[in-house]
Amino acid sequence: MRLWGKRLLLGLALPAGLYLLLYLLPANLVLRSPGLFNRNPERLRIGWGSAWTLLPGKVEVRKLRIDGGTPRLRWALAVD
Repeated sequence: MRLWGKRLLLGLALPAGLYLLLYLLPANLVLRSPGLFNRNPERLRIGWGSAWTLLPGKVEVRKLRIDGGTPRLRWALAVD
């Protein structure tokens, strides 16, 4: 393979590898552990069946559940 071909391959593989290591893996690991978001479960609980992301700023969520309220009022929201 010529030198320019190797440079092109490296120029494409390096950003893809950095994207995978710095965004894609950590973001999806966080979405796989919903316990991180339930810091104060008596006020607000957030849960989901599955969630994933491929692009920053966009998250696909299935079976989203949000419960919350005050001592006088409880509410719940469920979205498939």
